[in-house]
Amino acid sequence: MLGKIKYNHSRKSSQSSASVVSTCQTSNITLYDALKDPTLLHSFEFYLKKHWSQEYLMFIKAVNQLRHEAGQLKDIEDMLLRIYHNFIETDSPMELNVTTKKEVEDKLNSLQWAVISREDAIDILNSTEQEVLASLHIKFSEFLGTSLAAVSSQQSKIYEEPNSFEYTPGIVSKIVNPERSTSLRFTHESYVNNGKVIIGYAKDITDDAKCVKVNNEKVSFDYLVLCTGTSYANQLKSTDSSSMYRTANLKKMSQDISHAKKVLIVGAGLVGCELAAAIRQKSLSRSSLDTKVVLVDSLSEVLHRFPKKQRQRAHNFLTNIGVEIILNERITAINTEDNDETYYGSSGRVYSRKDFVVLLATGVKVNTDIIFNSTNESCLDICLDSHGYIRVKPTLQIEHWKYNHIFAGGDITNVVEEKTAYAATIAGVCIARNICRLEKGKKPLDQGTKGLIAPPAKPLHGITSQGGIGKKSLNSLERHLSFLNPTWEALKYFNEKQYFKIVRSKKLNIIGRTPKTLEAPVTLQKEKKPTPACSQESLEIIADENQPLI
Repeated sequence: MLGKIKYNHSRKSSQSSASVVSTCQTSNITLYDALKDPTLLHSFEFYLKKHWSQEYLMFIKAVNQLRHEAGQLKDIEDMLLRIYHNFIETDSPMELNVTTKKEVEDKLNSLQWAVISREDAIDILNSTEQEVLASLHIKFSEFLGTSLAAVSSQQSKIYEEPNSFEYTPGIVSKIVNPERSTSLRFTHESYVNNGKVIIGYAKDITDDAKCVKVNNEKVSFDYLVLCTGTSYANQLKSTDSSSMYRTANLKKMSQDISHAKKVLIVGAGLVGCELAAAIRQKSLSRSSLDTKVVLVDSLSEVLHRFPKKQRQRAHNFLTNIGVEIILNERITAINTEDNDETYYGSSGRVYSRKDFVVLLATGVKVNTDIIFNSTNESCLDICLDSHGYIRVKPTLQIEHWKYNHIFAGGDITNVVEEKTAYAATIAGVCIARNICRLEKGKKPLDQGTKGLIAPPAKPLHGITSQGGIGKKSLNSLERHLSFLNPTWEALKYFNEKQYFKIVRSKKLNIIGRTPKTLEAPVTLQKEKKPTPACSQESLEIIADENQPLI
């Protein structure tokens, strides 16, 4: 996430999910405008959904993701095949009514034994993309002529369903027990109440670190906050900009797991162990199907970053519920042929997708490409450590000799902490407070001082007897006395339903002391303009939809 703070003197009240659309401007709105404007995009998505055509927009978003998403050649091939199996293949879940199916299939077959580059992948889908875009332009014209006209006659407001932020900690529950989970996504406008959201890919920081390039346009800023997070080799952490596309893929993953006889999980970190436990526990609760779970890791112990006693407890817990754990086993090769993927282990074991549903809980990638690829004159990549994380000061300003107006928080920083949504939230409070202090001419504060909560050293929710696996529940006494202990308070509220209530509520002791009122400049006060609070300033957010904001 990248942010720009500026004073906005022409304020208008609006609901978080509503935006004003001028009737005189509708004739100038293009499909391109809709794709980068959240309110228009949500409204257009809703229109397409009502007319059973949402797969066209989902396909365009998926191709755009393929065009811009950073990744290795194997990742590009995986994204291409995912698009083919979701949209183009006959009887696919979101099959498009296009004339290019045979062409795409022939191109894929011709490259069966080749290494597919990004250019190859885009070329394979080019004709289909052009045909779908032509259909979308027609549908968008119909949408402008009906939906916006109707909306304009009712005080010119659009109300649509939310789309964009995803609560990642709920994904394991969502794919294993979808019936117990609530919606995991929220619109950016639900928490950016006085600002602007631009959907796009932030590709470069330029002009002496005063501009960022998004959608081939430069956007200037006074302060920059980098919260681009991490991504995984699998789909446990979202890279999908479309809620509909994301939901469809999570549903398919959930169905595959529920019908599987064997599940292979590669990676015995916390995510892998949580997945293994959740799948196995659900299997034990059913009498119809016993799902075998195999957990593989290249290291000698599960949860290698945890203390030794916790690692042993976790290992015992998993084996007691029937999880087969194979350690010191590195997946050395993957072979793809005849509609099958085969994984070869260093011990000689072979795992085929014909026998296993394979879930990859490894390969965490830090999304700092915008720093690494920056063309700024004063190099920004000097603030990256050897693992690609952003080195930050205790104030969460980046470690750079020149720039004090750039901050970073969350998974992308080198802060020694348990990388959780809670850790990212309290980092956000620290950054917001320090921006306000800089505007007042004060020194920024270190995280963990003067009302700011220190980075958490361990997950809040882990069950001790299970080595940190699972979510701890509060007893009735702890629940009633939660105000005495910030950890209890966070545990009381931390689930996908309550997450935003923590951030937006007045129970601020959970996440630390928030900024005090930030006075407008003296020149503005003389003009008798309203004095904005820091939390109510115009905050321009450029959010990469492919990366969670936490």
